[in-house]
Amino acid sequence: MSLADGGVTVGVAKKLIASGKIPKDSSAVICVTGNRLKTLDAVQGRCGKPREIKPSLREFEALLAHEENVNA
Repeated sequence: MSLADGGVTVGVAKKLIASGKIPKDSSAVICVTGNRLKTLDAVQGRCGKPREIKPSLREFEALLAHEENVNA
């Protein structure tokens, strides 16, 4: 990931943690948007098939629940 790809996202996440808006002891997912092609090229053949969802927390949580059921 280059600075242009995720630097702002990571920087803002660090500020949110430092300010207490994201608790230091919690887990967080940082989503780096873009065309995804560079990342997919780098991991092709090393991980499973990409999953595509609508950009919403509900869709993300539904995907996680589905994945947990499949892998249980």
